Amino acid sequence: MTVLSILSKIAGFFKNLVNAGLVTENDQLKNKIDSLENLLKLDLTLNETDGFYYKKNSKIPYCPRCFNVDKVACPLKIKGDPHYQDLKCPNCKEYYKN
Repeated sequence: MTVLSILSKIAGFFKNLVNAGLVTENDQLKNKIDSLENLLKLDLTLNETDGFYYKKNSKIPYCPRCFNVDKVACPLKIKGDPHYQDLKCPNCKEYYKN
């Protein structure tokens, strides 16, 4: 094996490493774009009322913390009597009074 063939193999190895890194970065960027597009769609479908988020024509509140911080829509679980409800987020475990 000549020095030239060894250098050629090393160059090919580094080219593969660079290409693998670019593919990974490209996949990460595509995932980020998908997440941002989903967030935009979600932002257009939820309306804020009295500190909670609601889908149009729905009475189910969504967790404000999860929506504002984690950028996910997580419906709150209702506990207690219908007049004074405790609301709990199954995602972040926050409690709210409604």
